[in-house]
Amino acid sequence: TRGMKLPEFPLLDLESSTDKSNRAEWNLDKFVPPAPEKDCGSSTYAAVAVTFPNTDARPLQRFLYLIFKGTTDIQEWLVNVSIQRNRDIYKSHGIGVHTAFQQEISNRFEQLKHEMLEWLRDAARQDVADGAQTALVITGHSLGGAYATVFFAVLKLILLRSLSFDEVDDIDARVLSMLEKAKCVTFAAPMVFGPLHGHAEVSAEFRSTMSSSRNYMFRNDPVPRAYAKLHLKDYLHAVLEQASGVVPAWLKLLPGVGSRVESGVASVQEWVDQGHLKDWETEAAAYHHFSEVQ
Repeated sequence: TRGMKLPEFPLLDLESSTDKSNRAEWNLDKFVPPAPEKDCGSSTYAAVAVTFPNTDARPLQRFLYLIFKGTTDIQEWLVNVSIQRNRDIYKSHGIGVHTAFQQEISNRFEQLKHEMLEWLRDAARQDVADGAQTALVITGHSLGGAYATVFFAVLKLILLRSLSFDEVDDIDARVLSMLEKAKCVTFAAPMVFGPLHGHAEVSAEFRSTMSSSRNYMFRNDPVPRAYAKLHLKDYLHAVLEQASGVVPAWLKLLPGVGSRVESGVASVQEWVDQGHLKDWETEAAAYHHFSEVQ
């Protein structure tokens, strides 16, 4: 971490928070683990609320982290590779969004919105009780970072415009304030947006909204360079060369394992040989990072 510039607000190590022995030192108020997977796609999110005590440098602070998990299996990896853009949802802003990432958030949106608002109301009630001010931070790593970025855009550009309460009391007013001030901090997230061909420019509102988010990346990590800055051909060749070495030789001897590995490698090679790589690179070139990258 030498020389790494850290954010000005605290970050939470989710791995630590899942260990009950570490929860006390984090002053953990709430941990909502990922729900069991159902027939609703590949993303999983968790919620963690943490209170940081008073110090000489800052008053009592509480953070509600909405965390999306990264890639864990081949099905989710295929979601990363698919790069077609939805050209409708942000058309008025001159922007297309990664279709698969957007669809995953859309599939879960009503459930996620309901749970998030309940978590924010709980935090608001606790703020009233102890005088803290809760900040909402949306975050994730890799594929999870992509989902976090898409959800942040939906929150800022769509949800806040349509959200309404029957009567706005003090709790709801605090919830609205949390949503308006929400931050998005991701780690190694790929590019998820790209300007639409034929539009004069990306709207200033979109650029301003997304520039308030941050994406942290390692120097040689290929994922945050996907898609416009990823040399896919070289990357795929490296993957193909190493694919056979990923699975131990003894494991390949088990029924079906070796054949699945070989089949997967062959499918990727066939995709490249059939010329799909050029089409992929053409579409990939349209993608950009609109978050601040560090």
